[in-house]
Amino acid sequence: MTSPAQTSPRTGLLPSPYFFVRVLEVGADATPQSVAEQVELAVENWAPFPLNQVFFGHHWKPGGRRAVVFAAYRRRFTDEMLSDWQTADWVAPEFAPYLGLPAQAGQTLALTTIHGVAVIHWSEGNELPTRIVTRPFPEDADDAAKAAVAEEAIKAVGGTVHLLEASGIPNWASEPGASEWEFAIGDQKVSYSRAELDRMDVRDRGDLAALRKGRARDQLLWRVFVASLIFILGAAIAHGAFFGLMRWEQGREARLAKRAPEIESINRSNELATRIEELATRKLLPFEMIDAVRQNKPASIVFRSVTAQAPGRIEINASTPVAADLPQYRSVLVANPKVAQAEFLDQNSRDRVTSFRLQVTFKPNAFDQGGAQ
Repeated sequence: MTSPAQTSPRTGLLPSPYFFVRVLEVGADATPQSVAEQVELAVENWAPFPLNQVFFGHHWKPGGRRAVVFAAYRRRFTDEMLSDWQTADWVAPEFAPYLGLPAQAGQTLALTTIHGVAVIHWSEGNELPTRIVTRPFPEDADDAAKAAVAEEAIKAVGGTVHLLEASGIPNWASEPGASEWEFAIGDQKVSYSRAELDRMDVRDRGDLAALRKGRARDQLLWRVFVASLIFILGAAIAHGAFFGLMRWEQGREARLAKRAPEIESINRSNELATRIEELATRKLLPFEMIDAVRQNKPASIVFRSVTAQAPGRIEINASTPVAADLPQYRSVLVANPKVAQAEFLDQNSRDRVTSFRLQVTFKPNAFDQGGAQ
């Protein structure tokens, strides 16, 4: 699929001599609709053919007092020319781009093309032309013959004060789809609104509406296609990024797994260093811890062995013939302000003697001079 937009508007500029041109006076309060109706009635009166056998258009600016009307017999155009109109953005006479040219009072423009000459005259400045005359060139006309035709056309508009000469067709200065289209005419630019161009377009109004509707549909489909393409491209980029992230994560995990033994060795070394530092800087104080757990101990409980596991923690293997004393001893330890936690583990009763393992964790700084009791 290719974009329906083009690098420049496609125009069908038709030979000026094919058209007869009239200037229609309209009211200053006229509307586009009323002007269109007056133009249609005028063409029907002027043309020697039925209205459905005529291509016509007009140029009028809101608030203006006149409209330039141009019409041509349909049969002057070949089927090949008509088929080209189906893809054109605008179809109008060759002189149509010059109708909006800013002009002085008494100015005349002579437009020469291979088909003939069109002479446009402005009797008032900054208004639409007051008269337009078109003349074809005779077959095999030389430069002198063409100059004579142009001279006769200039006289037909009543002469001139300021004569400008132009040849060929102007260049577009804007892209299709813009709110205003511009023609570059020499060092000047003449702009027309989309509505003005529509009024100058000579194609059948029904066919023109169908063509514009089709172009609007094609433009919408193109935009949907581009949006879909961008979405697919974005999804592909996101998928690639996600896949790349997964590969990176897998590689990172593989590197971590490969270094796991090294990391574990470092952790063990850190733990050992921390243990050594604790042993070097803090005393185990086993007797102080034993004295703390012996306070208010029931007499039936006998300590069999004592192990100072770390600063602030002690483990005792003990036994008692009176199992009922264990809850009382637990309460005593919990109430001790130096004890953070007391756990009675591996309780076992045999021959009426209960053995157990006691783990006591003391609060930090419990045996500092300020914390001793």
